[in-house]
Amino acid sequence: MALKITIIGAGSWATALAVALTRNFYGVTVWTANSQLADDINHRQINQKYFPNIKLPSLIHAEPDIRIALQDADYVIIAVPSDAISEIIETLISSISPKTNLIVAAKGVDPQTGLFLPELIEKKFAHIKNLSILAGPTFAKEVIIGTPTAMVIAAKTNPMGLEVAKLFQQKSLKVYINQDLIGTAIGGTIKNIVAIAVGISDGQGFGANARSALITRGLAEMVRFSQSYQASLQTLYGLSGVGDLILTCTDNQSRNRRFGMLIGQGSDFQTAQKQIGQAIEGISSTKQIYQLAQNKQIYMPITTIVYQILFQNLAIKEAVEKLLSNELKEETL
Repeated sequence: MALKITIIGAGSWATALAVALTRNFYGVTVWTANSQLADDINHRQINQKYFPNIKLPSLIHAEPDIRIALQDADYVIIAVPSDAISEIIETLISSISPKTNLIVAAKGVDPQTGLFLPELIEKKFAHIKNLSILAGPTFAKEVIIGTPTAMVIAAKTNPMGLEVAKLFQQKSLKVYINQDLIGTAIGGTIKNIVAIAVGISDGQGFGANARSALITRGLAEMVRFSQSYQASLQTLYGLSGVGDLILTCTDNQSRNRRFGMLIGQGSDFQTAQKQIGQAIEGISSTKQIYQLAQNKQIYMPITTIVYQILFQNLAIKEAVEKLLSNELKEETL
């Protein structure tokens, strides 16, 4: 009997995951509330908004009714921005059976609860036993066209992780596993904040030295924060940590980096958002991580500066002076 795989979302990342699954000959249902987008996928085999020049496999079917999309699903992959999960979570809870394998392919913190997504899922979905997180340095377009890529599946047990990894493993896509859900989620969240900082720096023309310093000290903040959640250092030094951090900070396919560059070049918040035209998860993540760091008294100067630039109108010149005026100290995590 064929597996039913449902992806919640039809954005760039959801579409890329659907295409990757079809390479292993799986049929995939993608849910989108946009009826025009669903019609385009089903009848024209195209995602007009995100990949207008790429023909999608016929194994992908779009369903605008979320309950129908979820019915009898063996695997459900959540691939909508973290801000949107709270809008559909009650439908998900009531429509997913205890036997369903739930895979979180979104990054960030739930703005209503301040919980990382695996924490939120474990709290809300007490009846779901098979939960995993999909993460790593993966730009959607490169996954779609099949360039060599590696990612990681975090699950509570290795057998569970291997089961999910086998869905995706293929010639151009190498899948690793770990058992650190919270560390995997933290890496995938904080890297977006650092990418905004790097983008601001590059937008100001500060150069390669500043970029390298921000990435390195951003990793230190990521590790420092993760230690308060008892996450594994090995996770943060892996694909979902330093791997995703390098990718997001150094390539203009990153929406967070491009957003930061626009801010660094003088654009205001709303104009920069509008120009990107897609979800920029680092914006809400900055607010959430800053607040969590304040509550836990974790020293995170880069996160603090990005927060002050985005939400307190701190001038970039003053921000740079603040970062450089820290007391002399030993380089530590």
